[in-house]
Amino acid sequence: MALLEVKDLRTYFNLPEGTAKAVDGVSFSLEKGKTTALVGESGCGKTLVSYSIMGLVPEPNGFVAGGEIMFREEDLLKFSFSRMRSLRGKTISMIFQEPMTALNPVFSIGNQLIESLMTHGTGDRVGAKKRCIEMLKEVGIPGPDQRFDEYPHQLSGGMKQRVMIAMALLTNPDILIADEPTTALDVTIQAQILDLLKKMQKKYKTAMLLITHDLGIVSENADSLTIMYAGKVVEQGDVKTVLKKPSHPYTQGLLRSLPSMHSPGKKLYSIPGVVPQAINFPEGCRFRTRCIEAKKECENEPSLKILKNKVKCACFFRK
Repeated sequence: MALLEVKDLRTYFNLPEGTAKAVDGVSFSLEKGKTTALVGESGCGKTLVSYSIMGLVPEPNGFVAGGEIMFREEDLLKFSFSRMRSLRGKTISMIFQEPMTALNPVFSIGNQLIESLMTHGTGDRVGAKKRCIEMLKEVGIPGPDQRFDEYPHQLSGGMKQRVMIAMALLTNPDILIADEPTTALDVTIQAQILDLLKKMQKKYKTAMLLITHDLGIVSENADSLTIMYAGKVVEQGDVKTVLKKPSHPYTQGLLRSLPSMHSPGKKLYSIPGVVPQAINFPEGCRFRTRCIEAKKECENEPSLKILKNKVKCACFFRK
């Protein structure tokens, strides 16, 4: 049974130019101890999905126009501000993008970690400090007692990301949202961070939503996969099935764009064009203006349908 279910989520923005339908009918689920990956190019709505779950959609222009986010048989979208605040960071935690800027530069690491615990009334300050230092040690930070009193500028990018992971896991959340957790980190540190996330997830049986555009990361770390394009889900299913035999032309294009060790020096493939603006999506299939297989039928909007391999795909020409 799913721990969290996102059903037909629609998150829009009122702009002077019109209504931007940034997330437009997205559905997926998270299971305890499992990882669901949300994948797509920049601008496709991935991060906004996570903000919608956390109740952090920027107001007044941004708003959730429809759908449900079911958690333990309750719709998070109907929670009051105070109730959502008590849940956020305790039961549902998030690792934000860019560890270089996510931490407050004027407060020590310890102060920021303790604040996370004290906000949710988890023990006294002495007990909170002990818990924070234990978590810093657990995420692999050397000399946690010393690092506790240091400031963000004294830490490397990898260390800052470990602090962000420690902060997210302090309260043993049921759900962890990791939004591009390895952005701006070199390959070696990236591997260490991903290994750490897998280790912590296994220990705490946390359900994880991994948001990324890197299919290499997805193949090694996710159980299920949801591909987004221009605010919509275009393909969804078991990660091994989708990556081994992608169905939607967009998914195929993403995989073709990956460099190959077997073809050194070969020019990389790129999907023609760019993701359209949310206020000016094309009618019908939103990928049709960039799709090499587009036909007249694509001027109508395709729905997600289950294919023979049990993968869901939004394309008229897949069975």
